[in-house]
Amino acid sequence: HFLAKKLNSKSERLQTARFGNTQFWSSDNHIQPDNLKKNFDKIQKTKKVNIDFPYDAYLTYKKMHITHSSFLSTLYMSFLSLLKNIRGRLKGYKKSKNIFILDEFLSFWRRRKAFKENLKLSNITSDQTNGLKYIYFPLVAEPEIALHGIAQDFFFQLSALNLLARDLPSDFKIVVKEHLLAIGRRPKDFYRQISAHKNVIFANPLDNGITYIKNSKAVAIITGTAGWEASVMGIPVITFTQNNAFNFLEHVFYVNKPNSLNKIISDIVNIKLPNRNFKRAGARLYQAYFKSSFDLGSIKQFLDWKSLDEKSALSYAKLLYRELSKKINL
Repeated sequence: HFLAKKLNSKSERLQTARFGNTQFWSSDNHIQPDNLKKNFDKIQKTKKVNIDFPYDAYLTYKKMHITHSSFLSTLYMSFLSLLKNIRGRLKGYKKSKNIFILDEFLSFWRRRKAFKENLKLSNITSDQTNGLKYIYFPLVAEPEIALHGIAQDFFFQLSALNLLARDLPSDFKIVVKEHLLAIGRRPKDFYRQISAHKNVIFANPLDNGITYIKNSKAVAIITGTAGWEASVMGIPVITFTQNNAFNFLEHVFYVNKPNSLNKIISDIVNIKLPNRNFKRAGARLYQAYFKSSFDLGSIKQFLDWKSLDEKSALSYAKLLYRELSKKINL
């Protein structure tokens, strides 16, 4: 994509939803909707935005991750991996020669163990956040294109948490929620380092993040869907990267220097919510997003080849081609 743009060739990348069951083609280097600000400026009439559920693809993958953490599923996947890799080694496949068979087998069990440990680590659920003063910080999986593809100027999650913990008022907490995809992939000391801050609470990773967003004073992110969801609902957002497409909003505060966070938090703490202007701007952003996207309708998120329906796959391919044709005038 970057090389194509350097050579002045057309290049588009497909991005999965931020809201609903949508996707969009993007020529933006950070894989965000093109012309978002331009579409935002055109919108005058707005409707209040209230989001009760995450986007469809998230719910699909969440269900899959929970299922895969069960004992029987872990047993099945680990032994299937073991048999496949042994067969590959016996057949002399080049790929199999580069795989540590036992390590891959044990990785499924390590992931399950980390999943159970993460559930024990959590000390708050979304139902217990009413009346609590807190900043919500959802973690992002690493490595991931949402983090390393968008936030090329800042992708140190522990550093962001350290800054927040340092500058937060004494009566505020930071609610940290783990990304299900990241469980089992973190360094050993990752959670211990976060726990060292006395103003940090761990959210239940099985909860949807929407309630944590709605009850928060602000959402702090590097990148991620939570920033979009908070923005469109008129909730203040603290962002650690300059590359988030919604940074132009009045209620989005960009931390451009480590020492600027103290004033940002001070300003946010003094904002009375709900704020009518924030909600209006968020509703305009929501509409602008859909102007840059297309709805998949009855087409569901792809999980594996076994669940792929040929008719749906063909409909999806036609839809992608039609939307791409519109975008680049084929």
